Amino acid sequence: VEDLHVAMSPQSPDILERDGEKLFKTNCMSCHGANGHGEKETGITGARDFTSLQGWTRKDAGYLDIFRAITEGNEGTQMRSFKHLPAWDRFALMHYVAHFYQGQPPREMPSDEALAQLNEEYQLDKKYEPGEHLSIEKAMEAIVDEAKTQEGP
Repeated sequence: VEDLHVAMSPQSPDILERDGEKLFKTNCMSCHGANGHGEKETGITGARDFTSLQGWTRKDAGYLDIFRAITEGNEGTQMRSFKHLPAWDRFALMHYVAHFYQGQPPREMPSDEALAQLNEEYQLDKKYEPGEHLSIEKAMEAIVDEAKTQEGP
C-alpha cells in the first residue's frame, strides 16, 4: 500500500513523469473536451462533465471511483475500459480528471483500508514499478499473469 500512497500524490515524481494531461488529451479529450465539460463541450451524448459531480453513478465520485471507471469503463455508456494502460498511467489520468472539479465538498483522499482493497482488487503490487524498464521476459510474464486472472476458475 506504501507505493499506492505515492500514486495518490498528484505531485509525486512517479505520477508527474506519466503526464496525466498528455494521457487525457490522447485518450479522453475527444469525448470529455479539453476543459472537461463532457457533453456540453463536445456534443458526445452522455460524456461526463468532470467539472461537476452531477451524473456520477458511482457512490461518491472519489479518486478510487475515477480510477475504477478508467480501468473498467462504465457499463451502459460509451465509456470503455482503459485497463490496457499501465496502472500508474491510470493513476496519472485519475489525478488529471479529478483536477477539473473544484467544487465543494472537495474530494477526500482514500483511507489506507480503501487503498488496500484497491490493491487486492487489481493486484497493483504484482505489477512492475513506475519507470521500470521491463525485459521482454518480464513483460510476457505480466501478460500471461493478467490473462490467467481474467480466465476465472
